[in-house]
Amino acid sequence: MKEKSQQMLSQNEVIFYCTRAAVGVGAPYGLAEEFAHWAVWFGCSDLDPAPVCLAALKSLDEGRSDLHGKITRKPKEWRLSSNSRKVLSAIQTGCFVTDWLSDQHDDDEELVMEEIDSPFLVAAAVGTATSKACSISWNNDSCRMNFEPNQNWELFWDGENPPEIPGPSTVILSMNPELSIPAQLYSNKTCNFEKTRQHSLNQGISTGKEWNSIMTYFKRCLVPSTTKSREVGAGAGLVDTD
Repeated sequence: MKEKSQQMLSQNEVIFYCTRAAVGVGAPYGLAEEFAHWAVWFGCSDLDPAPVCLAALKSLDEGRSDLHGKITRKPKEWRLSSNSRKVLSAIQTGCFVTDWLSDQHDDDEELVMEEIDSPFLVAAAVGTATSKACSISWNNDSCRMNFEPNQNWELFWDGENPPEIPGPSTVILSMNPELSIPAQLYSNKTCNFEKTRQHSLNQGISTGKEWNSIMTYFKRCLVPSTTKSREVGAGAGLVDTD
């Protein structure tokens, strides 16, 4: 997993910039707000949010991803896929996951999400939404994440395919976590979420070089300020743009 730079942001700053960056690539404002909270989850987990978030933004901006999905259902399986030939955006997928987790599901039910552009972002959506034990895997099960009801988590991967690598990848969410981890998933990271969350509140969220690219999408939401707009206090603290 990538080392982080020392550029520090507050949680509110991450929410402010990421919401508008997602709007800048065409996401509806409601989805963009959810996306921003997943970015904060990365920071609260002592992970750099920039690489994973940028992958989702870039895929949507370049027209490789679609925000429109369709759902099919079998007795113990829900399956989400793109409504077009494009891959499905993790920004849309994560919002569906949040809704899905809010409903009651049997322990043997699974949600299968096909061809997702930034699979680790979907894991962040799960981490933000769940208060139940569950497991999520992606990249042909070369990455797996187990969540506990207290929001602590443990991540396993094969050492060759880092968790933040972009898709497309099928992502599987199971309400019955698999505690037996395959031997090939020899790299792992654990998180005491409350401890790391408190650290991010006190010290800020550290982001890497990819953050600069996220800011270019954010700037698409800005419009040139005028003398009149400055007189009435527009700009939210920005000098040349509103």
